[in-house]
Amino acid sequence: MSDTNGKPERGTGGTRFSRLRALARVRRIAQGRARPAGLARRWLWPLLTAAFIVAQQRHYFVIPDRIAEAPAIRETSSIHEPHVFDYGLYYWGLVPVYSTVVLDNRADAALYSPDAAAKLLIERGDSLRMEYINCMRVGERMVKLMKYPLCLWQGSPYAVSHRGVMGTIYTLGLVLLAFALGRHAPFPLGVVLPVLLSASPFIAADIYRRSLTQTVLISASIYAMALLAPVVFDRRLRAGSALLRAALLAAVVVILNNIRSTPTAIYGGVALVILLYHGTSWPKRVALLVVALGLQAGFSRSFDAWWESRYREASAVVERLGGQPFRGERKAYHAVYHAIWCGLADFDRTYGYRWSDNQPEGYAWPILQARGADVESNADQMGYVAAGPYIEYLPGYGQVLRDRLLANIRADPVWYARIIGQRIRRLLFESDPAHLRIRDTLLTGPRSPWPYLGVLALVLALGLRGYAKLFLLSLPTLAVPLLVTTYGGQQLEFIGHLVLAAVGLTMLVRALAWPVVIRCRRHVRRAPCAG
Repeated sequence: MSDTNGKPERGTGGTRFSRLRALARVRRIAQGRARPAGLARRWLWPLLTAAFIVAQQRHYFVIPDRIAEAPAIRETSSIHEPHVFDYGLYYWGLVPVYSTVVLDNRADAALYSPDAAAKLLIERGDSLRMEYINCMRVGERMVKLMKYPLCLWQGSPYAVSHRGVMGTIYTLGLVLLAFALGRHAPFPLGVVLPVLLSASPFIAADIYRRSLTQTVLISASIYAMALLAPVVFDRRLRAGSALLRAALLAAVVVILNNIRSTPTAIYGGVALVILLYHGTSWPKRVALLVVALGLQAGFSRSFDAWWESRYREASAVVERLGGQPFRGERKAYHAVYHAIWCGLADFDRTYGYRWSDNQPEGYAWPILQARGADVESNADQMGYVAAGPYIEYLPGYGQVLRDRLLANIRADPVWYARIIGQRIRRLLFESDPAHLRIRDTLLTGPRSPWPYLGVLALVLALGLRGYAKLFLLSLPTLAVPLLVTTYGGQQLEFIGHLVLAAVGLTMLVRALAWPVVIRCRRHVRRAPCAG
């Protein structure tokens, strides 16, 4: 139907068609068309972005005191003091092995020479041990290898920090992200997102100022965004390319997961992104997901087997020289319920939970004793320095804690819901805002969470799948602050707001630039042909 002027009446199909066409235009402006990036977007801008990131991270590495201090997050003993194993790996090729002589006299530089190391084995082989305090957790064993390349480069294992290794891992991930988004994502997302992540004060302080390893889950998320960029933005992939990307991601996650126990969490977001991949059919999506998970499991088992061979080699040498080999059970990480127990200390004011390994161990020990457990009699025989850590490894330890936790939650669900609510509030209001740092000049984005949530609402309302899936890959960084604790600033591990900030800036730049693009296209079309 139309009026006398031939225009469609309001409420008719013509108006609906116009609205749909306008919506499609908005989506095209915000996300771009599914076509290959131009030469400048594919190479020039990523190269410039990579150069900026490398220069910025080098600045942080050289002058860490210039980094704004962020809340400190405590480390476990095995990560905080990995130096005890550097000596044995460098001089004897054995890991995990250290000498109590070197540990007690680590300030004595005279010990750090090949001759002194060989002599120590001959004269004090009985000083060798394989366990230090609480460090036989499988999930942190890669820490014992992280600094080995730096030891080789320096020519000695004496006083080497692993911040260079963590900085290299993180910087490489940002560079890969810049090139991946430069090719597959709407411009200028490949510039904005890596730069915002590179400028995060928490990440920079964690790596370069405190030399810690809290950023491994963030690094895993960044590598997932980079390697799955074609899947995120629904670009078609050859089977070989998809397989290679899944294999590289699995390898990265396995390595990072052996530094800390959290990077495997990214596979929750990876699974959703693959299942929402519109570049292929459903059977192929499921097949890709199965292959990705299978590669992850296969690489993990292979890595476990390699470590087992190193354990056996070290144990044989230590036993032959009269030292103390490790015969105890190696657990992957803290028991899940042990971590949850300690983490409740962030907001619990009712049941007395504390951020202390000793509290859940002290609670569980009498119960385990009543069930026939015996730690003290065999702790030294197993090779542990102290009996305390072995309590966590006893059968039934996790179940004892689980029963207590679930009993408290069932009896007082409002108490637990209040803790989760306060963690969410802390995530929204106490996370670092987006930053842009150029050497010593710092620009800070809005501290209120609402602009970021507004961007997410707009992305969902417009149906911008690529941006939404990119945000999904950042969601696993919620795992620790939401499910375990925000104690001591753990909420800063979440990077979803930085992804949304980058998406919002990208949409704003594209909206402002669109009239110029249209004008240029019209000018080209109207220009007379040469010759």
